[in-house]
Amino acid sequence: MCGIAAYLGQKQAYPILINLLKRLEYRGYDSAGLALLHNNKIKIYKETGAIEQIEASLQGKDTSGLIGLGHTRWATHGPATQINAHPHHSQDQHLTLVHNGTVTNYYKLKVLLKDNHYSFYSDTDSEVLVNYIDFIQKTEEPNLLKTLTKVALNIEGRSAFVIHDQNFPEQLIAFNAGGELYI
Repeated sequence: MCGIAAYLGQKQAYPILINLLKRLEYRGYDSAGLALLHNNKIKIYKETGAIEQIEASLQGKDTSGLIGLGHTRWATHGPATQINAHPHHSQDQHLTLVHNGTVTNYYKLKVLLKDNHYSFYSDTDSEVLVNYIDFIQKTEEPNLLKTLTKVALNIEGRSAFVIHDQNFPEQLIAFNAGGELYI
């Protein structure tokens, strides 16, 4: 079972996200990751194993940011690797997403995206999802909230996610399409 943590506020996001992820440890996971927004740029950090692994890898690094996403993953699509860990980003990196659930029709969406010149770096349905959102946003509906409504009508399975759009750096959107998301 995955765990999602997100923060937007006046405090540094990193310690808050790490604390939230540690509170989700009982759910079981095989990798963890963070995305932190600093100076209008998202930095993504991912590691396999325990949350302590990501903490150790970030020792001495700049973890500044007042907005962030965190995730613990239990592998369902693709093995437990650093590249398959969340957060995931769209091909052009303007969307960043953490996802809990399963997009059961991801393979059909992936074919559509490949036919439209998208490429993929991971084996996850979550990367397909963030790129599908990107595709709909660019081809049909630039407003992200309206895009998500369209996406919800076309994905199968149960999903909950939090997404960040570089075009609107001061907001996070939480979305539940039959998954588990508690705000």
